[in-house]
Amino acid sequence: MMLSINPDYNFGKIYGPIKTLINKSSNKNQAANLIGFSSAGTVVDLFPKKKKKSYKINKNNKK
Repeated sequence: MMLSINPDYNFGKIYGPIKTLINKSSNKNQAANLIGFSSAGTVVDLFPKKKKKSYKINKNNKK
């Protein structure tokens, strides 16, 4: 069964464990190769960081 990579839903489920495995290894590129990526940089390119939502406070709407 193939699952599509939906960054909004699967971001933490996929990116977190993979990034942890690569960061804790002594040879990051070799760890990425074992998982199936060409290099450690490819993981970052595949899973870009989410943009944080910024909220603008309207002074007129303050209660």
